[in-house]
Amino acid sequence: MQDEWATVVNTPFWQSIVQMIPLVLSGLAICVSIATALFSSRVAKRLSSSDHHASEQVKSDTAKLVASLKSIADKLALESQGFTVEFSEEKNTISEFVNSATGFAYRAWIHDQQDDPQYPETWRSFFLYMAELSDPQSNPSINATFDVLHSLQELTDINLETIHKYNTKLVEAIASTLVDGHPAHGALYLIWKEQKDQDRTALEQLKCLREHGVKDPNIDMHVALGQNDITLLKKALENGADRMLGRLETLSLYRSELRKFGRT
Repeated sequence: MQDEWATVVNTPFWQSIVQMIPLVLSGLAICVSIATALFSSRVAKRLSSSDHHASEQVKSDTAKLVASLKSIADKLALESQGFTVEFSEEKNTISEFVNSATGFAYRAWIHDQQDDPQYPETWRSFFLYMAELSDPQSNPSINATFDVLHSLQELTDINLETIHKYNTKLVEAIASTLVDGHPAHGALYLIWKEQKDQDRTALEQLKCLREHGVKDPNIDMHVALGQNDITLLKKALENGADRMLGRLETLSLYRSELRKFGRT
């Protein structure tokens, strides 16, 4: 039997197959090498992409924030027992988070969650609490610390992935973050808008006085300030404009003229 097998193996056909085995193995090794290289290239590309970095940055920044909040909680516990503690490092971390791209992404995400019936109430005041916690003039409060910490501990992996996408879609994130989106911001926005309306009205009244021939360097000074006209401002100061006289005070001197011109 062995003699018959040896005879078969020694035929030219089998000899050619035996000679091809190293070539086949070499070819398979090359294919495996190419496949591995392609896979590694894709992984490297993924790891070096801005999308990956944004995702990892959100997770890293969030982890640092949680660590700082837990440190604050520990120190508040010590403080309640009479120990002297300080929170500067934690405050700095919170401040950095608030002013980071991750903080901006959180703002946009929070704004877009407001219509969700499952939206936790604590998220509505999240950044107000963060501002309180980062205040260098006062110690963090227990309520602010645990409200923020509780909100963060409710986050899921899906939430974090969604948040990081606001950094990769910056324009959409900016557009979704309304300046008056929060009640506290809304109140400030109304004050700002009212002030802007008063500024525009006052500037128009001052320009009206000038157009009707009223000569007063104080009027010129405030028109120049309203229009960012450096040349006119220099001229008004050279002519004796009083830097301490406010715009409304200047207008109050010409109430009768403004009524005459129909600009009260």
